[in-house]
Amino acid sequence: THDRLCAPCSVCPAGSYTSTECSAMADAVCTVCATCAAGSYDSGGCSGTTDRVCTPCTATADLACVEGETTQDGGECQVPASTDNARCVACATCPAGSYVSSNCTTTSDTVCSNCTVCADGEYETRACTAYQDRQ
Repeated sequence: THDRLCAPCSVCPAGSYTSTECSAMADAVCTVCATCAAGSYDSGGCSGTTDRVCTPCTATADLACVEGETTQDGGECQVPASTDNARCVACATCPAGSYVSSNCTTTSDTVCSNCTVCADGEYETRACTAYQDRQ
Protein backbone atom coordinates (compact mmCIF):
# COMPACT_ATOMS: atom_id res chain seq x y z
CA THR A 1 0.00 0.00 0.00
CA HIS A 2 1.01 3.59 -0.60
CA ASP A 3 0.61 6.49 1.75
CA ARG A 4 -1.12 9.58 0.45
CA LEU A 5 0.79 12.81 0.09
CA CYS A 6 -1.10 15.82 1.35
CA ALA A 7 -0.61 19.31 -0.04
CA PRO A 8 -2.21 22.61 0.93
CA CYS A 9 -5.12 23.76 -1.21
CA SER A 10 -4.28 26.37 -3.85
CA VAL A 11 -5.33 29.97 -3.29
CA CYS A 12 -6.52 31.66 -6.47
CA PRO A 13 -4.51 34.76 -7.47
CA ALA A 14 -5.93 38.23 -8.07
CA GLY A 15 -7.94 38.40 -11.29
CA SER A 16 -9.37 34.92 -10.82
CA TYR A 17 -11.92 33.12 -8.64
CA THR A 18 -12.32 29.59 -7.25
CA SER A 19 -14.62 27.82 -9.70
CA THR A 20 -14.23 24.44 -7.94
CA GLU A 21 -13.48 24.22 -4.22
CA CYS A 22 -10.59 22.17 -2.94
CA SER A 23 -11.67 18.70 -1.74
CA ALA A 24 -10.06 15.69 -0.06
CA MET A 25 -9.30 14.30 -3.54
CA ALA A 26 -8.57 17.35 -5.72
CA ASP A 27 -7.06 20.82 -5.57
CA ALA A 28 -9.09 23.98 -6.10
CA VAL A 29 -9.68 25.07 -9.70
CA CYS A 30 -9.02 28.74 -10.45
CA THR A 31 -10.69 30.49 -13.39
CA VAL A 32 -9.80 33.89 -14.85
CA CYS A 33 -12.45 36.52 -14.14
CA ALA A 34 -14.72 37.51 -17.03
CA THR A 35 -14.08 40.82 -18.77
CA CYS A 36 -17.09 43.02 -19.44
CA ALA A 37 -17.60 43.86 -23.11
CA ALA A 38 -18.23 47.33 -24.50
CA GLY A 39 -21.76 48.42 -23.74
CA SER A 40 -21.81 46.66 -20.36
CA TYR A 41 -20.48 47.37 -16.89
CA ASP A 42 -19.26 45.36 -13.88
CA SER A 43 -22.31 45.05 -11.63
CA GLY A 44 -20.79 42.38 -9.40
CA GLY A 45 -17.05 42.12 -8.77
CA CYS A 46 -15.00 38.96 -9.20
CA SER A 47 -13.84 37.47 -5.88
CA GLY A 48 -13.84 34.32 -3.80
CA THR A 49 -16.05 31.80 -5.57
CA THR A 50 -17.96 34.26 -7.76
CA ASP A 51 -17.15 35.39 -11.31
CA ARG A 52 -17.71 38.98 -12.43
CA VAL A 53 -21.30 39.84 -13.41
CA CYS A 54 -21.58 42.04 -16.50
CA THR A 55 -24.80 43.97 -17.02
CA PRO A 56 -25.73 45.71 -20.29
CA CYS A 57 -25.95 49.49 -20.18
CA THR A 58 -29.53 50.61 -20.48
CA ALA A 59 -30.80 53.06 -23.05
CA THR A 60 -32.39 55.15 -20.32
CA ALA A 61 -29.08 55.90 -18.62
CA ASP A 62 -25.99 56.01 -20.81
CA LEU A 63 -26.33 54.99 -24.35
CA ALA A 64 -29.13 57.40 -25.09
CA CYS A 65 -27.73 60.70 -23.91
CA VAL A 66 -29.46 63.39 -25.91
CA GLU A 67 -27.96 66.32 -27.78
CA GLY A 68 -26.40 68.68 -25.27
CA GLU A 69 -25.48 65.84 -22.90
CA THR A 70 -22.49 63.53 -22.58
CA THR A 71 -21.65 60.60 -20.32
CA GLN A 72 -20.04 61.49 -17.03
CA ASP A 73 -16.24 61.07 -17.41
CA GLY A 74 -16.67 60.18 -21.10
CA GLY A 75 -16.87 56.68 -22.50
CA GLU A 76 -19.72 54.46 -23.51
CA CYS A 77 -20.79 53.28 -20.07
CA GLN A 78 -19.09 54.54 -16.94
CA VAL A 79 -19.64 53.15 -13.50
CA PRO A 80 -19.94 55.70 -10.73
CA ALA A 81 -19.37 54.72 -7.08
CA SER A 82 -22.56 52.67 -7.08
CA THR A 83 -23.00 49.66 -9.36
CA ASP A 84 -25.23 51.60 -11.71
CA ASN A 85 -25.00 52.94 -15.23
CA ALA A 86 -23.27 56.24 -15.80
CA ARG A 87 -25.38 59.33 -15.81
CA CYS A 88 -25.75 61.78 -18.63
CA VAL A 89 -24.55 65.27 -17.75
CA ALA A 90 -24.79 68.59 -19.55
CA CYS A 91 -22.02 69.35 -22.03
CA ALA A 92 -19.33 71.78 -20.87
CA THR A 93 -19.45 75.34 -22.14
CA CYS A 94 -16.25 77.15 -23.07
CA PRO A 95 -15.28 80.15 -20.92
CA ALA A 96 -14.59 83.63 -22.28
CA GLY A 97 -11.32 83.78 -24.21
CA SER A 98 -11.76 80.30 -25.65
CA TYR A 99 -13.72 78.55 -28.40
CA VAL A 100 -15.16 75.07 -29.08
CA SER A 101 -12.49 73.12 -30.93
CA SER A 102 -14.40 69.81 -30.69
CA ASN A 103 -18.15 69.57 -30.22
CA CYS A 104 -19.73 67.59 -27.42
CA THR A 105 -21.06 64.15 -28.40
CA THR A 106 -23.01 61.58 -26.43
CA THR A 107 -19.68 59.92 -25.49
CA SER A 108 -17.23 62.83 -25.20
CA ASP A 109 -17.42 66.27 -23.65
CA THR A 110 -16.80 69.62 -25.35
CA VAL A 111 -13.12 70.43 -25.99
CA CYS A 112 -12.21 74.11 -25.57
CA SER A 113 -9.11 75.85 -26.93
CA ASN A 114 -7.75 79.25 -25.98
CA CYS A 115 -8.26 82.03 -28.53
CA THR A 116 -5.07 83.08 -30.31
CA VAL A 117 -3.55 86.31 -29.05
CA CYS A 118 -2.18 88.56 -31.78
CA ALA A 119 1.54 89.21 -31.39
CA ASP A 120 3.19 92.61 -31.65
CA GLY A 121 3.08 93.76 -35.28
CA GLU A 122 -0.06 91.65 -36.04
CA TYR A 123 -3.70 92.64 -36.18
CA GLU A 124 -6.96 90.74 -35.92
CA THR A 125 -8.72 90.00 -39.23
CA ARG A 126 -11.50 87.95 -37.60
CA ALA A 127 -12.61 87.96 -33.97
CA CYS A 128 -12.60 84.82 -31.84
CA THR A 129 -16.15 83.47 -31.56
CA ALA A 130 -17.68 80.63 -29.58
CA TYR A 131 -16.82 78.21 -32.45
CA GLN A 132 -13.92 79.81 -34.30
CA ASP A 133 -10.44 81.07 -33.37
CA ARG A 134 -9.39 84.59 -34.25
CA GLN A 135 -7.20 85.23 -37.28
